[in-house]
Amino acid sequence: MEVGREMIKNKSLIPLWQEKLWLDKPPLVMILYGIIPKISPLIEPEISARLFNLFLNIIFFVILYCFILKITNSIITAFFTVFLSSFTPLFIQRAHTVNMDIFLALGWWGYFLFYPKFLPSTLFLSLAVFSKSLLGFYPLFAIFFYEFFTLLVKRNCPEKFLKHTKIILKQVILFSLWYLWMFLKFGHQFLHQHIYESHFKRVTASIEFHFGERIFYLVEIAKQLDIFFYLSLLGLSLIFFLFIKKKITLEKLFFLNLFLPWFLFLNLTKTKIYWYLYPIIPQFSLYVGFLVVLMLKKINNNIFKKTILLIVILVISYFGIKKNNFLSAAFSSKDKYYQMALYAKNHCQKIYFLPEKSHRLAIDELEKMGLTITTTRFWGGHPALVYYTDNKITFIYNFNEFEKRLKNIKEKECFSFFENEISEKMLKNKVKLIKFENVVLVKLL
Repeated sequence: MEVGREMIKNKSLIPLWQEKLWLDKPPLVMILYGIIPKISPLIEPEISARLFNLFLNIIFFVILYCFILKITNSIITAFFTVFLSSFTPLFIQRAHTVNMDIFLALGWWGYFLFYPKFLPSTLFLSLAVFSKSLLGFYPLFAIFFYEFFTLLVKRNCPEKFLKHTKIILKQVILFSLWYLWMFLKFGHQFLHQHIYESHFKRVTASIEFHFGERIFYLVEIAKQLDIFFYLSLLGLSLIFFLFIKKKITLEKLFFLNLFLPWFLFLNLTKTKIYWYLYPIIPQFSLYVGFLVVLMLKKINNNIFKKTILLIVILVISYFGIKKNNFLSAAFSSKDKYYQMALYAKNHCQKIYFLPEKSHRLAIDELEKMGLTITTTRFWGGHPALVYYTDNKITFIYNFNEFEKRLKNIKEKECFSFFENEISEKMLKNKVKLIKFENVVLVKLL
């Protein structure tokens, strides 16, 4: 939201963070979250942004439902895919917070729903590409591989292959224009920050604080789905079993497992970030829905069928509402940083913030290991401070530099640090200390 606000303020199509170029991501998501508070001035930004996010989640569930219905012709499978996905902790959390993942998921699933129709599939692909950049092209790779493979095994005619390949090629060329423009404008800086650091380095190294075991994503998806994870594995196994028995076509096998290759690829990457699973959770929920339908087909008694359906719905509801705190989960609060930032915004022209010692030491250690990127020091551990101080804050990681500035504190300047970091002897000037729990704000009397 801060990046979007700065883009609007500076009339820039390039993402900006504290007036500095932020080339890690494309501009779409930031500028949308920057526009929302502008067009709803009577509503607090925290509320308007979340309402917008809720709207996107509802649209995503509609797209997801329509797609599952299209490939399975089963209302029950489509229902359980949406129902189970919506109750997972990650979906609950992402529905409450501004994020890019909803755009990626909406773009990916929307593309597959409308493919091979050029205009609607391109529209949804733009959401994926201009939110998560190169990751957004995943549907194109998946579709092209499928079309090429079916051509090789003579399940596809050359005319159809060429027709669909032309659509894919047009979309690749169209979106490549943005990358060409950015390269011509920023050259090596764009290639290094956007292509290498934000994409390839995340695959080859555990950058920043995103560490995890090799089976991190497998463990995480199991946490998200709880007991339904094991049912999803059974559903997945049955899909391949039915394909071997020639009861499922190659086309249906492909569309039932669209995001399985992406999940397998994630497990090979070094950087472990749990919210990368967001677009994949419906894939495993689909396996559960598929399994439920197969079970129901084996039952002739309608009352027994309805009883099974009711039991599954109640179990999912229990895990979502009771165990995952669907109705009571909170993901933000007016904490000490929020309080300090609002006070400083109205009482300081400039704020210098010394991040907590543990954060500074961790950053230093990561830099020695080569696990940082250009923007690692942008955030100061608490990037919301920039938004709530109205971009008046400067993060200083070097203690000696902070100490030197503090000794020469000027009128209308403020310094913020954590308790016990700065001794009373260093505060030689007549200053006022305001405490927000263990966060201290210093200004001249």
